[in-house]
Parts: sequence; C-alpha cells; structure tokens
Amino acid sequence: MQKLIRVSINETGGEFTCGTIESDQGDLIEEIKNKIDDGDMSSYCELESGDDFDAVMYDNKFHIYGPNVTGSNVTIEEADIPENNNENDLKESDFKLIFEGPIEESGMRVFESSNPGYPELEEGEITVLTKKYEKRINNVFTIKISDKEIFEPKDIFIGFMLMDETFFTEDEILEKIFYIPSQFIKIYLDKYLSSRGQNLDESEDIYQVMEDLLPEIFCDEPDQAKCIEEKHTIFSQSCEGKGEWENDFLKIVDSSEETLYEGGDY
Repeated sequence: MQKLIRVSINETGGEFTCGTIESDQGDLIEEIKNKIDDGDMSSYCELESGDDFDAVMYDNKFHIYGPNVTGSNVTIEEADIPENNNENDLKESDFKLIFEGPIEESGMRVFESSNPGYPELEEGEITVLTKKYEKRINNVFTIKISDKEIFEPKDIFIGFMLMDETFFTEDEILEKIFYIPSQFIKIYLDKYLSSRGQNLDESEDIYQVMEDLLPEIFCDEPDQAKCIEEKHTIFSQSCEGKGEWENDFLKIVDSSEETLYEGGDY
C-alpha cells in the first residue's frame, strides 16, 4: 500500500520573466526603440513591421509563475492510495488533514534557491523584464510514500527565487520543492561539509543545518544541487490563481545598463 501526501501552497504571487534580445536581431531592437520613442510601448503591442511584440516570450534567462512563499498559507493532507494503484480514483473525502495554517508554523523548511541578476549583454543587446501580480495562486504538489513510511512536514524544503536583484522587490516566488527524508539529509550534509574540511556537529539539528546550507549548495555546488533536484523534486500538479492580473510591468535595459523603458507597475 502507498499513501499520497498532498501539499497546497496559497498566496498572492505572479509571473516574472527575464530574457535578452541579441544583436543579431537588430531590426527588432530598432523597432522596439522606435516604439519607445513614440511613447507607445507596452508588454504586448504591434510593431511598425506589423509583427506582434509579446515581452513574456523573451524569457531565456528565467520564467517563473507561482505564489510568494513568505506569508503563504499551507494545507497538508494524506490519503491511502486504492489497491488498484490509481490515485485518480481518490475522492476529496479520502484525504485526511495533517496541517493547515501559515507556512511559518507548518514545520516545512524554506530557503533561497536563486537570486538572479541582470544578464550580461554584448554591445547592442537589450534585456526584457516583465512582472504581473495575481491573487490567490494555489500551487498543489503530491508525494507518494509507502504506508510504512512516517511523513514529516519538516522533510519538505521549499526554494524560492528572490527578486531583489532584477525587480528590486522582496518577492520570494516559489521555485523548487523537495521531499528529503532525514537519512538523505545527513548524506548530503556530510558530503558538502567534508568538501570544505568540516564535519557535521552531531549535536546540531540537521534540518536547520540543511536549511542554512542549501542556498550555498545551490550557489556554489551545481553538481550536488543537480543531484538533490533529480532525486527529491516534487512536481506541481496544478498552479492557478484568481485569473486577474494586478499589473502589467515591463522594463527594457540596454547593454550600458541604461533603462530604455519602464512602465505598467501599479
């Protein structure tokens, strides 16, 4: 028998994108600049050539959508998976509530998984950034475990993308979520600390140490971060919000870091 753990994270959040338009698309860059000069720029508009410009399509650096982690409300539930192993047969009445309340009281661990800055540009290139806020974004994740396995909310680690280097805001948008039982945590900590000539203090709370070190691992140890992602990522089953955008922000910056356009933030 298996159990299904369902984790729902709900809060205002939004869609954030960042990408570049390279110099080999000089005609497009020139059209965008002309549109800005004419005072008619927006995240979606028609260019002089008749082509449509959709800013969110220029997202080769990042494109993230989800709730803000800070201040979010969390619901954790569990249900026994039917003998036919078809979790789609589960009804809402099959789920038992484990926890409901603020994320800070859930026992789950939160860490900064990335904090992207502006991309480096070659001369003549531009960076395109967009931001839209949306209320009541609900991101739902599921975990399958053996019915003999004891589930602990503290085994869940939530990584967020911090937006203070790109949008100069304190938004912490949910980017990654891992289920890492304690036996794996010790393995990762021993590996990371030994690579730095350190040992794990047996008197320390390994969950707190893991929470503290995960930002360093994701910043400095890409191979170990990739291993954690591949083995422990929980994938989103659904992510949707109120359906109404609160703003339509667009910013365009050139290779000299001059802001060519900024608007739509309200």
